[in-house]
Amino acid sequence: MKKVMIAAVILLPLIILMVLLISGTVVGSVQHIYVESIEFTEEGTLVLVKDSEEPPQATLSVNVFPRAATNKEVVFSSSDESVVTVDENGVVYGEDFGEAYIYAQSAENGSARIARRVLVTDDVVHEVVFENTVRQLYTGRSAQLTVRVRPQEAADQSIVWSSSDPSVLAVAADGTVTAKKAGTSEITARSAVNAAAFAVLQIECKAPVQSVDIADRSAVTLAERTAVFPQVLFTPAEADEAVAYSVSDEAVASVDGAGNILFKKAGRVTVTATVTDGIGNTASVSKEYTCTDGYYAELSFGQDTYTFAYTEDGAVALSFGGQPSGASKGVEGVTFSQDGVLEYRDGAFYTVGTSKSGVKVTVRAKTYDGQTVSATCTVVVLRSAEEIGFPKGDALSVSTASLNLAEYISVSPQDHTDTFVFTADDPQAASVENGILLFKKEGRVIVTVETKNADGETTAQASFTVNYQKAQAGDVVLTLEETEEASVTMPDLAFGSQSGVIDVRLSDEYTDVTFTVTEGADVVSVDAVGRVTPLKGGSAVVTVRAAKADGAVWERQVLIYSDRAADSIGLSLQDGFATSGKEYAVTATVSPADALAGKEFRFTADGGARVEYGEPQISEKDGTAVCTVTGRIVFAGAGTVNLTAGVYRGGEWSEGRSVTLRSTYGGLDEGGFTLTQDGSPVADGAQFTVANIGESLTFVLGTDFSPADFVPDADSVAVHAEGGFLDAEAVQENGVWKFVLTARKPTDGAATPVTVTVGGRTLTLNVRVDAFAETLQVFADGREPALTEGTQYDTLLPSLTFTVRLGRSDGAAVTQQKVLWEFGGQSGEAACTGGECRITVPVAENASDSLVFTSGDGKARFSVQLERLAALEDIGVVFRYTTAQGMQASAGQFESIRSLTETELRFPSAMQNSISLQIVLPLDLLGAYSDETFASLFAVSVPSGWGVAYEGELQTAILTPPSGAVSFRADAVLRHAGTLDVTFTLVRSGIRGIEFVGYDRTIESVFLGSQQVRVFAKHSYYDGKTVDYYKIPLTVTDADGSGGAMDLVQFSLVPYKGGAADTSQQGTEQSGRSVFYGGKTYEIQADGSLVCKDDSSVAVTADGKNTAGVPFVDPYTEQGYLRIYFGSFGGLNEEDVQNDAFGDFGEELDARTAESGTFLKITASDGAEGGVSESYNFNVMNDPSGATLVNVVDAAGYLNNKYVVLQTSLYHDAELSEPEKTERAAQILTSTNSGQLSKTLTYGNGFSVNFGAYNASVGENTNLSQGKVYNAVLKGTTASAGDSKENFNIYFTGTRFYYCDIQACHKGLSVSGSNPTYIKNCVFRYHEDSSIYIYQTGTAYVENVFIIDGGDVAMEYKTGTFKFNGFVDGINFKNSNDLKEITLGIEFLANMVMNKLKSSYSSYIWYDAGEELYANIVVASIGPERGVDFCDSASGAYTTFELKKGEVQTDAGTGMSLLYEDMLLVKILLVTYKNTDDTANGDYSFIGYNCQYKDVNGSRTLNTDHIAWHAQRVHRDLSLVPQTDGSYGWELADHTEKLQASLGA
Repeated sequence: MKKVMIAAVILLPLIILMVLLISGTVVGSVQHIYVESIEFTEEGTLVLVKDSEEPPQATLSVNVFPRAATNKEVVFSSSDESVVTVDENGVVYGEDFGEAYIYAQSAENGSARIARRVLVTDDVVHEVVFENTVRQLYTGRSAQLTVRVRPQEAADQSIVWSSSDPSVLAVAADGTVTAKKAGTSEITARSAVNAAAFAVLQIECKAPVQSVDIADRSAVTLAERTAVFPQVLFTPAEADEAVAYSVSDEAVASVDGAGNILFKKAGRVTVTATVTDGIGNTASVSKEYTCTDGYYAELSFGQDTYTFAYTEDGAVALSFGGQPSGASKGVEGVTFSQDGVLEYRDGAFYTVGTSKSGVKVTVRAKTYDGQTVSATCTVVVLRSAEEIGFPKGDALSVSTASLNLAEYISVSPQDHTDTFVFTADDPQAASVENGILLFKKEGRVIVTVETKNADGETTAQASFTVNYQKAQAGDVVLTLEETEEASVTMPDLAFGSQSGVIDVRLSDEYTDVTFTVTEGADVVSVDAVGRVTPLKGGSAVVTVRAAKADGAVWERQVLIYSDRAADSIGLSLQDGFATSGKEYAVTATVSPADALAGKEFRFTADGGARVEYGEPQISEKDGTAVCTVTGRIVFAGAGTVNLTAGVYRGGEWSEGRSVTLRSTYGGLDEGGFTLTQDGSPVADGAQFTVANIGESLTFVLGTDFSPADFVPDADSVAVHAEGGFLDAEAVQENGVWKFVLTARKPTDGAATPVTVTVGGRTLTLNVRVDAFAETLQVFADGREPALTEGTQYDTLLPSLTFTVRLGRSDGAAVTQQKVLWEFGGQSGEAACTGGECRITVPVAENASDSLVFTSGDGKARFSVQLERLAALEDIGVVFRYTTAQGMQASAGQFESIRSLTETELRFPSAMQNSISLQIVLPLDLLGAYSDETFASLFAVSVPSGWGVAYEGELQTAILTPPSGAVSFRADAVLRHAGTLDVTFTLVRSGIRGIEFVGYDRTIESVFLGSQQVRVFAKHSYYDGKTVDYYKIPLTVTDADGSGGAMDLVQFSLVPYKGGAADTSQQGTEQSGRSVFYGGKTYEIQADGSLVCKDDSSVAVTADGKNTAGVPFVDPYTEQGYLRIYFGSFGGLNEEDVQNDAFGDFGEELDARTAESGTFLKITASDGAEGGVSESYNFNVMNDPSGATLVNVVDAAGYLNNKYVVLQTSLYHDAELSEPEKTERAAQILTSTNSGQLSKTLTYGNGFSVNFGAYNASVGENTNLSQGKVYNAVLKGTTASAGDSKENFNIYFTGTRFYYCDIQACHKGLSVSGSNPTYIKNCVFRYHEDSSIYIYQTGTAYVENVFIIDGGDVAMEYKTGTFKFNGFVDGINFKNSNDLKEITLGIEFLANMVMNKLKSSYSSYIWYDAGEELYANIVVASIGPERGVDFCDSASGAYTTFELKKGEVQTDAGTGMSLLYEDMLLVKILLVTYKNTDDTANGDYSFIGYNCQYKDVNGSRTLNTDHIAWHAQRVHRDLSLVPQTDGSYGWELADHTEKLQASLGA
């Protein structure tokens, strides 16, 4: 019934409309729509080919606008009906050859008129037009040109292509143009059947930019603000591109398009010139500029030392300058190490004094950036003496036998720099030594004084007389006779006023009387004639000795005492000092200390007092030694005491000092003084309390109290408060003595003693100090940080418990004992213990109010807002589990529980059997939860068999799966207060292991030195076809050891650059068959194809071809294997491989490897944090331009591709065992496939290609073109050192060989032609002829190679050039004949080395005539010249000599030349010699032979360990990188150590 009603509703209006139309009642309402425009449905010239008598025809169609126009009639006409006619339906007829126009016009609107050209022609091309235009092309590149012809129906549309200059631009028959060199050429496309029909296109050929440079890259420092960047030089020179300039800091400088640099201020910038050609090659060169804006960057003097003669005007030729040229700003001043010699004023230096030793002059300046620069020189100023005078007279009488003559003369000018020369006229009476006049006997001499300048010239001269007599008035004279006792005492000498004279009277038989101070040399001195001079107080011994001609000796000891009186004797107590104490400290000083030498110090006191004191102590005061005696005087009672400090000698008083002291000790009675507070007496031991910190107590010491009543002359009172709780101060106010106690810190409820002492009486008070609270700190149970005052807090609980801590800003402990609280109309209080209390506050439903806490005294207050909630709107959750090792791991963290809805949480198989779900509550939610309360608020529902336990304190639910469940998938529900109800899924994969089975990720033969890398292409060759994936074995294992479910494995593909994730490239995530990449979702189908689920327009990846460009992995299509589609991942370019830039895998790297290298990190896991996970880093090479790089795993893949990456070793079948032949059937070199062996690029991953050429049928000297080869082993066959090589018939050619091992060939590498060959870090083994051979004009760049058993000549050439860098290392011992070869086998160089060794360095090499000299290892290195090293081993020596850099060495015999462009030194590290072939007799002991062979049980055996060390050093050792000292990190000691280890030494 419902359907019938709907039909009626629809049909009824139509029936009514039809009735109205039939009756004519609505005709007047129909509107006419006029034509506005028309157009042909097809544009362009209509070509009609007339090839028969019947006219050709075509139909023209027209669109009328608007499309709802009422009258759509169109009228057609022809501009020339002899050529073209048209009927009313738009059918066009070609009547005759020619062209005309067909017009179409609206029948009702004549302005709507259009025309179309019609050409009637035969089937011959009449017009050629280029469809694409290439205006510019770079050399070495090609482009496809296409044309179209008219008519397009022409029978023969063949085009003949030609170039106006094929040497510039070549064109192929299919229109492909290839740029040959820079220039311009015109390409003509001409009809093959109608030469008049052609088109011409002019194309400019440009050389691609390889690099740019400038003539001088060194940094420039300028004083001015402008500079011009040097001319940019291109490589190749014919390259020509626009140069863009940039500056590193535009705030400092700018640079325009012409390279003009303008500094805006002083500073340093780097200016970079960058060139980018049309194919994306970019090169740049930089230069550093510093503008000082007139400031000095460096300062300097012209020389280090200057010498000037003093002049009156003082001007000297001394100046400083600096860099940059023209700088003048920033000079801060000039300083001198010595005043009064030089001055600097008005920009010039002047002498104002003299300095013979020189004064250091330093000038300092500030640079533009605030740094300080300086320059220093030394200036010597000399001045000659003019006149000599004698201020003490020119006739002197002295009593000492030695005289410092400088004290008796004067010279003008005083600042002269001359030296003195003294002479005495009677050498028998006196001599002069170092300016000291030494008398030998009494008498008179004339002393002549001369001054001499620096040139030895005499500048002044004068003389004076000196008369010497030993004894003077007042001297103490001791006469010694020959019969005197052995020891004699001289009378005491008074220090400072007396000298002694030892008068020796012996017979004439004695000569040479000498006087020597043998004890106390610091006490007295004695001159040559026996005059004794006291130097200080104390005792000394002078030994007098004389001798006879017969050798008899007379000797006597003279004992001398120098008696020195004290300059001062001091006492610490002054005369009249008074004290009330029983004892008092006292100190005495005796200065100088030697006044006590040989004496005794004593303290004495009368009046019953005694003095206790220690031994004198010597110390230094103001440069003088002083004796100090410390002690204390003890009084017997009140009274007067005389205290004396005395010095005694031999028990007799010598000198001293006395003072009178007064003591009142014990002189007061019990009623001596009273203490009151507020008028009331204070008893001894009275108790007092100070209410708060800062408050005080005041006491009065009687109304008539005076300290002098108790201690004579006393004017103060001593008050002492212990513990630092109170400050105590006694003051006098209006004649009344008071003392005040001010509280500083609380006494924690106890009392501290305060003592008041007057005279001998002490009064003690006990004072307690309390402290009010200033602050309250509030903590809520269940929440760690303290609450913040004024903040809004919430709770779900009916009561909250708080901890309140009372405190003060000064940190003092609070003694307040109570806290009050108020909330929601309720209040209470709690007692405090130790400044802290616990308070429980009830919270009613829907309560919202201020919660206020107040200290008991009301001085501290704290409040917050508190509201009780019925439920929370949202919470956070954290899922954790415990690993098998007992570590906590996170399985997911969600800030909002709402985002948890329908989420899968994944857990690993290797976990302990529980999951914790922690509720993350808002920070402003207060409350501590019991297990039961938490369970009621946050309930978790789990499936049957699961367990749930709650830990309220940790706000956590513990979910336990069924026992023994190694895997599970369970839905759980979290509910809260009826407002939150969230379902989530817990998944345990059961996966116990994920492994790339049998996949070798640490290939030992990978040669790169910095780390283990393996390179992959984006395409692979399997089963006869090329696909866009590479496959590796993958195994997933369940807990029971069975194969795991692949759908549970999650994959991630993350691009890395250097050592960090590359954010410029997108990564891929995979879960099951779902692939997430680039914001789209894809799905892996059953047939292995990849389909985009979001956008049907995205290409489908199928049949092994990745047309969608999505990086992903397919573990499903081929069981047991993981297919890896690298897709559009941006990997390595060839330059990265050449520069070892493979990215940072987290190993210890050379800095080069992490600069630009990229890799793709693929991880397979169970998706759980801390679960099963396996990763591998894939170094992926991009396809070369216009080519496909292919991973090959068999011979077929190798033979069928030009650009290959080896993923396994490939062997000729002759090299395989029968099982290997069956398995692999690899055939590399046969007569049928040799044409397939030319490779453009090979990356070997350390794998081998074995051509099995060890047979005569291969053909002699077969050339295997390898193009560019990296990290590969190329074998002509399998061979060992010493094998016969007569059938090694192949050799290799190419342009680059990096990290390669080239073995068993006729020649290793053959270099020829204009393209150079670069050979870096390679090993060459077992060659019949030469290891590296340059044919004709080739150039070989050789860096770091090792040659073992390298044929007759290791490196050979005809007219080409070797260029060396790094080292060449070789071992070539096979037999005695080979011992005569030098490894670097260029004939004339060998001779040069040998001759050099035999001549220049013969002293370092020990060999006899007739012996032959054999060189074993030759090394070419870049390092600085190291001089001549040698060892004294009996078996050889090593040395170094220089080959001149940049010079051509030519061999006169052969005419061959070698350019040492890069090599500075040739180092012969090991030279050996033998005169017989002892190897025939089993003698393998000498070092050189042992590099390659060793003696094992009397048999010659290859020393494989040591050979491997040589090879590894080439391939892997990072120390090959030049060190900062220019060395290469290894020397002979390293080689010797490894050699000895290989021999078992």
